Amino acid sequence: EGLLRGFAASPQLERDFRIVCFGGGPFAVEEIALSAELGLSSRHLVQIGGPDTHLAAAYRNAVALVYPSHYEGFGLPPLEAMSASCPVLASATSSIPEVVGNAGILFDPKDTDAIRDAMEQMAQSSELRRDLVQRGHQQRLKFSWQRCVDETLAVYRGLN
Repeated sequence: EGLLRGFAASPQLERDFRIVCFGGGPFAVEEIALSAELGLSSRHLVQIGGPDTHLAAAYRNAVALVYPSHYEGFGLPPLEAMSASCPVLASATSSIPEVVGNAGILFDPKDTDAIRDAMEQMAQSSELRRDLVQRGHQQRLKFSWQRCVDETLAVYRGLN
């Protein structure tokens, strides 16, 4: 809801950008109703899905990933986006700040103005986008499946 309200509150975003939602199936009745209430049409808001190759292409072609999650177990989508050279705007909640580090813009997911401001800031500055992509490549190196395996194995070995 915050993402849609923030987007709709910005004439620049509404004019020059669209929100592409990946996965999760068709929009829910409530999402469609809110979009209509805010004057957002299919020109502003689309839902797509498909295999990981399509998701990777979406990240590569996006101005940014906007991730307004209220709760997250780990925060894999921001990490995926950083790996695909996509700048990240994400919630300053749960595990997300640790995953994103200084490689993204963090916001309160309940603050529509903060979401709008972060999106406008990203939209207006190619220099910021380039900087966050570089930081993202550095940040993503802190996380790998091999490291996950190694640390999990160390915990199991420590139980003996």
